[in-house]
Amino acid sequence: MSAKSADLFYFAHFHLEEVVPLIGTDDTERYPIAVAMGVLGVDVPWLVQETGLNHNVVRRAMMGGKKRIKYDTAYLIADALGMGIEELQWPSGLTHLGRPPLTGTGTLSYSVPSVPRPSCPEHFILLSSAGNCSYCEQQAAELAVMNV
Repeated sequence: MSAKSADLFYFAHFHLEEVVPLIGTDDTERYPIAVAMGVLGVDVPWLVQETGLNHNVVRRAMMGGKKRIKYDTAYLIADALGMGIEELQWPSGLTHLGRPPLTGTGTLSYSVPSVPRPSCPEHFILLSSAGNCSYCEQQAAELAVMNV
């Protein structure tokens, strides 16, 4: 959670109840995502940047659609808004099924750059930290014993 999210978290819990009447019939307060964003003064691009989700996924979570929203996605959106998933309305419902949420740029892969390590030209094995080949040392010791 960024510093802006932390500030918005406190703002949301103190001011959201004054602006929006309770929605739903149960004891929990549920607010539409768009209303919570309006009270917090944030827009869809901010939420996309904060969550790392694709903008279409964020819009579908706000407006609903054929597919239900995955819990992973719901947690990302609710956390960015400084709220719990039980405090927000999910028009198309929530589900545990499906693949992970879509991200805006795809998956990033990080690779460790390969550093060439010295190897023995005769035996083609990696040299020790001292820079010596164990087979070459063994052969040199055997020749020294034979020449004595």
